[in-house]
Amino acid sequence: MGEDSNGNSALWGCEETNKLVEILEDLILRFNLNMANSGGEYTFSISQTNSTIDITLINPLITSSLFPKNWRVLAEESFSNHKYFAFKLGEFKVQVKLTCKLKGVDWQKFTEGMDAAFFSIEE
Repeated sequence: MGEDSNGNSALWGCEETNKLVEILEDLILRFNLNMANSGGEYTFSISQTNSTIDITLINPLITSSLFPKNWRVLAEESFSNHKYFAFKLGEFKVQVKLTCKLKGVDWQKFTEGMDAAFFSIEE
């Protein structure tokens, strides 16, 4: 989950924590959410103010093979005070074995059902 926290916290690499994020910190700790931010790179910049207020939270049920890797702030211009950031999702393999019995299939009914499901026009 990506979020503009609008607050500073040591949890996501800010030097100070402000009162604005106390509820968010409680939520992160209560649900044991993980931070994908690597910290150290500002995600927000305006005039003389720089901060790391944009965060990426990860559900703890995500396996280590799916956990985002290489989280980074991009140098590309975003035309906003918030900078673009990117990460690579881990790789995973899914093995699916499909079996079906084709004997006795009513192909006309199947075709009509598929047409109704995929080619219907809602008014």
